[in-house]
Amino acid sequence: MLDAHPDLAIPPETHFIPWLGRIWDEAAHPHDAVIEALVGHPRWPDFNIDADRFRARLASVSASTLADVLRMFYSMYAEEHGKRRWGDKTPRYVLDMPMIAELFPEAHFIHIIRDGRDAALSVLPLWFGPRSVEEAAVWWKERIEVGRRAGRTLPYTEVRYEDLVVNVQPELQRLCGILDLDFRREMLTSHTRASERLSEEKDLPTSGGISAGRRTQIHARVRFAPDARSIGRWRTEMTSRERQRFEELAGDTLERLGYPVG
Repeated sequence: MLDAHPDLAIPPETHFIPWLGRIWDEAAHPHDAVIEALVGHPRWPDFNIDADRFRARLASVSASTLADVLRMFYSMYAEEHGKRRWGDKTPRYVLDMPMIAELFPEAHFIHIIRDGRDAALSVLPLWFGPRSVEEAAVWWKERIEVGRRAGRTLPYTEVRYEDLVVNVQPELQRLCGILDLDFRREMLTSHTRASERLSEEKDLPTSGGISAGRRTQIHARVRFAPDARSIGRWRTEMTSRERQRFEELAGDTLERLGYPVG
């Protein structure tokens, strides 16, 4: 939805910021090592940035820090889409917020929080992540707690998934105010161009290979307008035993967030 704003470009998930941070800290020649690691990353083709042009732009501005390199990457991606601002939507960065804030002091973090039982039902069928309700409860609780703890000292806003689905325009207007963006109605119809945006994702040359189709499959719902039927699925799709086990492991976090338990 934010990516549909005419001023804001958000690329496919990147996943590489913490990894590049380690390379920067450990390599003998961190500047060159990070650039080559970035353009050689399996996800680099997703962004449609020419590697030689990227290197040339970095040389032209004498980029000297990891933040300089990353800012150039995001800026060039935004330019490719005719936009002046950029963001990132990689979910696991909820675990890396302090590190990212150190790189980008201007960053504002938006934490989307969903009832963990519904989140579990969404992630369990996927080929990565938790393999049981118990694992899903621990996985969800950790990410919620780490994100909220980091958010106490950072520019940080929470968005309830349930509120966003039911009250799309008011929630987007609230976020635009926080992010210093004018609200634009294109954001309400982001689903109409989702297929075009998802088509950027390429096959990943990893062991076993992950096809672009398999990657975009997990984002299939973005092709449709928000649907309130996605709220509270756990009431009918979880067994009583599954619900009990999830609440035993993560019920305290559910309660702190105001979700019904028991």
